[in-house]
Amino acid sequence: MTQTLARARVLYERGIRANDAGQPVVAARALRGAIAALDLPGRPLGLEEDDEWQRLRGRVLLAQALAEFERSGLAAAQVLLDQTLQTALDNGDQELEALTHSQRAMALGRSGDMHSAMEELERGVRLLSRLSARDQWVMQINRGMVRSHLLDVEGARRDFARAREVAHAAGLEAQEYMAAHNLGFAAYLAGDMPDALRLMGEADTLAAEVSRAVPYLDRGRVLLEAGLESEAEAVLTTALRLCTDRRQEQVRGEIELDLARAQWALGRPDDALRRVRSAERRFVRRSAPLWAHRARVLTLQVSLEQTSSPARVGAAAMRLAHRGRLERDATLTAHASLLAAQAFLQAGRRGFARQWLEAALPLRRTAALSTRLLVDLVDAGLAAELGDSRRAGRVLARAAHDLHRAQSMSASLDLRTARSVHGKALAELDTRLASGRGAAQVLARTERWRAATASMPVITPPADPELARLLTELRGLEEQLRAAEPDETVPLRAEEARVRHRIRTRDWQLRVHDVTEGPRTPSGALPMGELRAALAARHTDLVSYYVQDGSLHAVCLVGRRARRQRLGDAAVVVALAERAHRQLQTWAVHGQGPLGASVKASLDESAAALEDLLLPTGLVDRGNALVVVPTAALALLPWGLLPSRAGVPTTVATSARAWLAGACSLEQPRMRIAVGPDLPGALAEGRAVASIWGSSPPQGPQTAVELREALASADLVHVAAHGRHEPESPLFSSLRMSDGPLFAHELSNSGIRARHVILSACDVGRSTVRPGDEPLGLSACLLYLGAAAVVAPVCRVPDTVAAETMQAYHRHLHTGMDAAEALAAAAESGHPLGRAFAVVGSPVRIAGARPH
Repeated sequence: MTQTLARARVLYERGIRANDAGQPVVAARALRGAIAALDLPGRPLGLEEDDEWQRLRGRVLLAQALAEFERSGLAAAQVLLDQTLQTALDNGDQELEALTHSQRAMALGRSGDMHSAMEELERGVRLLSRLSARDQWVMQINRGMVRSHLLDVEGARRDFARAREVAHAAGLEAQEYMAAHNLGFAAYLAGDMPDALRLMGEADTLAAEVSRAVPYLDRGRVLLEAGLESEAEAVLTTALRLCTDRRQEQVRGEIELDLARAQWALGRPDDALRRVRSAERRFVRRSAPLWAHRARVLTLQVSLEQTSSPARVGAAAMRLAHRGRLERDATLTAHASLLAAQAFLQAGRRGFARQWLEAALPLRRTAALSTRLLVDLVDAGLAAELGDSRRAGRVLARAAHDLHRAQSMSASLDLRTARSVHGKALAELDTRLASGRGAAQVLARTERWRAATASMPVITPPADPELARLLTELRGLEEQLRAAEPDETVPLRAEEARVRHRIRTRDWQLRVHDVTEGPRTPSGALPMGELRAALAARHTDLVSYYVQDGSLHAVCLVGRRARRQRLGDAAVVVALAERAHRQLQTWAVHGQGPLGASVKASLDESAAALEDLLLPTGLVDRGNALVVVPTAALALLPWGLLPSRAGVPTTVATSARAWLAGACSLEQPRMRIAVGPDLPGALAEGRAVASIWGSSPPQGPQTAVELREALASADLVHVAAHGRHEPESPLFSSLRMSDGPLFAHELSNSGIRARHVILSACDVGRSTVRPGDEPLGLSACLLYLGAAAVVAPVCRVPDTVAAETMQAYHRHLHTGMDAAEALAAAAESGHPLGRAFAVVGSPVRIAGARPH
């Protein structure tokens, strides 16, 4: 009989290892074998051997319940758990009794019944001292997860931290990994996105043989909440592949649910519906009705955007909310209630909308920023429909503050700008509600939401040695690629992609280390009086563009008077702006060739058409200096090429508030000049600029480190180098120096001091605009980090044209002109492509400058 017990124990241990590795089919096979061995005729008669038989059989049943839950769902697991609990009670086995409560709590929680799960855990915790270190870890982990879902975040953190301590002390590597990962998930629930990503990243480095499907699911959820939808989809797809290999059916359904959310956010509703319906069918097959109901809520959310009958969606959501109440599922109840309120509001049924919104208000306590802002969107929209404009205004102001606060926790520009997507619908509602209250109110409301990151306090991020090391490694790889033979590039490209991924991941984990308080703090209303006075003092008009209901609108401040005007179909303007930018790029490259004249004629025609749309007669005084606050549709527009802007100062600003707050006068500025390699005339350009200012001329190409130090120590920095804008990964936009590229990411890691930066480098004036209307690129990065103004081209510019235009710019700047005046004068007197340079930011003037 001893041999039989030994064989059963071997099979039991095999089943345990398979469960830990996320292989429930393998586990179930081994555990069935163990039960079969234990139930062979000839049960042991000795008391000691009989006790061992009873103990082992109970634990095999318990492990089998976990495997069956993963394979078949709650009902199958409950049968085995009932048998296990009865075995424990019959034999007075308090350890097994505690374990059964813990296991049942896990199954109930994973099936969506969190309150019943917590009740089971409280029964089990009373017997915690009877458990081994590993089983104490299980109990703490399960209670932490249930507390997380019940929004007891601090309680969850305590449980996960205790679980990690227990696992570390006992040398349980896999368990320590899972506890460390769950601490990251608890940080996410607390709204601390950088800490969540840091803790999850640290956990992922632990060498533990466990399934990574659930951790990758959690990470995907965090990235989705961060507004990084494409990255979330990639991580969730990997998680799905991992559990497809191992047939973790419950986890697979949960992953499909979040994949559907990512696809919906990415503008692919048909893909989202296919994915969420697959998840719903999977939950039904597994007898997990609460998860099936949650999938149904998402199906209705996606359908609401496409339906012509929102009242039907509201009625279906209402039924799901009733079901959630019956099942004591607060999460289902609240989310279904919010959807019902949203649908009934859309259908014009205000009474029903108000009723169901009340039931959804507990969601304001959730960790998910996107959910809190959706509650505010429905609340403000309903208040407006009911004529309560004051309440609508209060709700919208609170939502804007919530968004700013969430963004300000991160030192990552990538993460800060990505999260703006959650405020886009609120911004549109705020602007629409202000439309009946005058142009000044519309401007104030667009400013509340526009360029939220730019209007935040300037950040000094922590210097992160690991990020610096990765960026240096990437710089070396880029240089190797430049020199590589064609057959050598494939492995180098793969390594480059790996390092870039690690850089972005590391960047997301950075928290704000220091904040420079100053005029960019977003609290309070737009100081309209100060803005009007500053514009009048500079004889400058302002035009701010925004999109509402598919139309492009402009709100202007001209001579202290505000006015608003609809300009036309936004899609038409987008198409025309993109065409003009393509024509500009073609002219820059082929302007001296046989096609040059015809391309230039086409560009002139597009520029004239854009002017008619964007600056129609009477909108602004065309002879005045102009501040342009563009929207995403106009991100690539070369404003200097519009006919009326020739020779007239034009500044592109991220927001009116940022333009006003960033204005500065530099007295005896510290000047640094940096030049890159392989750029004919760069050294001569640098020396010419140095002679204008009486500063030290460059002796040769500088390194990336030297340029970074210049930006961190000087007030005025001129760079003549090859530049590259990366539309898909804008923070990898770069300036090529003697040892390789200096990336925008490096500036985020080291910070800058320079108030005015001139980039005589192709393309680096361009930005990629995030879905929340946040620009991101090298120029935008400099502004976010504290530069007042950046001069850079929005396309490729021939080297001779760049050198000529920039030397003229410095001569005019040295006479006392501000940046926009100096650039307008320089571009007017030189080659027409000089007008592809733009001043982005605020007015900058050199105090005490004199003619050279």
